[in-house]
Amino acid sequence: MINGAQLSNSFIILMALSESKEPLSTTQVSQIIALSTGGQVYKISATLKDSLEHRLKREGYVVSVNPPTKSLYSITAEVFLVSDKVTYRNNYN
Repeated sequence: MINGAQLSNSFIILMALSESKEPLSTTQVSQIIALSTGGQVYKISATLKDSLEHRLKREGYVVSVNPPTKSLYSITAEVFLVSDKVTYRNNYN
C-alpha cells in the first residue's frame, strides 16, 4: 500500500509516464516532471527509482525493461489521471 508523501511522488511519476507511449528512464521522467511544472518541481533520478522499484512496480502499476545500460519504466495497468479532465491510459491490452 502507498501512503502519505509516497502517494504524491507516485502520482507525479504516473503522470509523467502517461505522457509517453515508450518506456522511459528515471532521467527522462525527471525531465518531464521539471518541464511540466516549469522547473518548480524537480525529482532526482535516485528518488524516482526508489518510488518506481519499491512501490509502483511492487503494486503492479509499472513494469521495468532492463536493457544493458539502464532500466526503463512504463505503465502497465489502467490508470486514471485527473488534471482538467479524466484521461484513460492502458498500454497493454
